[in-house]
Amino acid sequence: MTFSRECIISPVSESFELRKVDGISELPFELEQAVAAHWERRAEGLFNGQVLVYGGLHGDTLIAKESDYRQVYALLQEPGLCAKLGVMPLGVMGVTFHKGKVLVAKRSENVTQYPGEWEFAPSGGIDRSYGLDFRKQLLAELEEESGISSKFVEKITPFSVVHDLTAPCVDICLRIELAEEAEFPNSSPTGEYQQLCWVSPSQLSDFSLIPPCEELYRAKEIRGGEL
Repeated sequence: MTFSRECIISPVSESFELRKVDGISELPFELEQAVAAHWERRAEGLFNGQVLVYGGLHGDTLIAKESDYRQVYALLQEPGLCAKLGVMPLGVMGVTFHKGKVLVAKRSENVTQYPGEWEFAPSGGIDRSYGLDFRKQLLAELEEESGISSKFVEKITPFSVVHDLTAPCVDICLRIELAEEAEFPNSSPTGEYQQLCWVSPSQLSDFSLIPPCEELYRAKEIRGGEL
């Protein structure tokens, strides 16, 4: 396990799995009031529902539990609520390799967290519609965000769980290896990204990476196309 001021990196093996436990805890009155106040000020089009959040890491098993989305929304508006709520959103992040280069993407200026900074792509919050199949979701994110079809993926392997203490959130990190003949459609970046590009691992220090990606790089998790 590697610690930094902003992140905690926990290596995992290829047998890593995600498990869900049932039950949602009721909040104390004062916390419920704080969450309700943030939710009342939400943007139009946001709806409450059940989302998966971090429940603990035990070796190669990450426990997920359910939470109301409005709690996660309140946390994104006021990160200081993390310790009181006991809620950290779950996400997936792919470190995508092709011929020794890594896919990075510049985040939109309009996103809530880390606007205008760079991250490994694809990435996204855990979507309950995929059940606990985080690999399947990441492949869907790859095609949605870059236009790269999953048929070009030779291997997808979990290697780390990263706790971002700034955001805060927890990302399941996977290495994605593309076949040499992989095709990259000339598609426009999504609303979440301004730009996507391929760089050699040695060039990553030139980019303003979000903390989880920066710490993976510093911890030598990514070097010369190897994890």
